[in-house]
Amino acid sequence: MKNSLRLLLASFLCALALLVPGGAVKADEYYSIDDYLVKVEVTKDHTYKVEERISANFKEYRHGIYRYIPYRFPNMPDLFPKIENLKVSDYPYTAETSEYNGYRFLDIRIGDADKTVIGQVEYRLSYDYLVGREPLSAGGHPSIRYNLMGNMETEINKASFEITLPEGVDAEQIRFYRGAVDSSEEAEVDYLVSSSEGRTIITGQLEGTLYGYEYLTF
Repeated sequence: MKNSLRLLLASFLCALALLVPGGAVKADEYYSIDDYLVKVEVTKDHTYKVEERISANFKEYRHGIYRYIPYRFPNMPDLFPKIENLKVSDYPYTAETSEYNGYRFLDIRIGDADKTVIGQVEYRLSYDYLVGREPLSAGGHPSIRYNLMGNMETEINKASFEITLPEGVDAEQIRFYRGAVDSSEEAEVDYLVSSSEGRTIITGQLEGTLYGYEYLTF
């Protein structure tokens, strides 16, 4: 059954300024993202297998885009997640780590230094986000937490997702968040819950625009 929920914004891993390398918050005007699709498969061993498809629209000639993925967090000092098996289709890329305000990022630069692009360009990447062990909520209960997308230099006009949960996880307990730390805004997410081979699949889309350096998380 399709749901349209008003969900509280800003909680775990959401930030505009605090999670942005260098503290920048102004979105770039030279391109926008027309469609951003993320597929995440959460396994029983707390690995998140991620596939991303980013449909960018360049208004002027550029070499490509940056993707900043946070993976270590000061509010979880006893967890040591890591990113492995990074792959980018069709375009050269570089990847290096950076730190800001106690957060650690994987900074991915996608594009050819010798070539420029303009108009509609699609980028595809995949990676494994290894948590290592099950995170706990503020109340000490097991939880599933992940930044679906965001922290981009520009707005995302369509933010959609497909999440495959491990067996035994109740989809009714999943919540989505967006925005900055301590934000009190609300947002609407439309989603559909289905099942396949005993696993729950949540397919949905954020209503409205995800703005530059915002996060969409669950």
